[in-house]
Amino acid sequence: MLALGKSIRIALLAALGCVAGTQAYATDTTFFAILKGGNEVSAGGQANAGDPDGYGSASVVFRSNGRICYSIIVMRIDRPTAAHIHRGNAGVNGPIVVPLTPPVGGSLGHVSDCIAIDPAVGGNIRNDSAGFYVNVHTGQFPGGALRGQLF
Repeated sequence: MLALGKSIRIALLAALGCVAGTQAYATDTTFFAILKGGNEVSAGGQANAGDPDGYGSASVVFRSNGRICYSIIVMRIDRPTAAHIHRGNAGVNGPIVVPLTPPVGGSLGHVSDCIAIDPAVGGNIRNDSAGFYVNVHTGQFPGGALRGQLF
């Protein structure tokens, strides 16, 4: 258990390092997510539906220019096939609101990118980050291998 906690802290620190290199403005807002398989919920509402061994982190920076810059790091999962930001509280599935590029690699995978998003969606996330989550899908877990609420 301690090793998993330490690994998650390492992944989060790595994501923080990716964000630290971006230029910040007074109106920029940064959110994070701790990604775990146990956070995934099946289509039928069953908890712990993701990859039991996988974990990772995500950081999302809402830029003053209307774009988001994000970084996702995953470990101990199969090759990711998709990644998204969804609307939904913890334990509740919701619709995709922002499609993301999935990480490259799964044993240790990473992606960083900046994209334009709908300003209304960005405003909703900024005002209620806990009502949104990041998830990463794999072939073995097509409904989602890892998930974490934004905070």
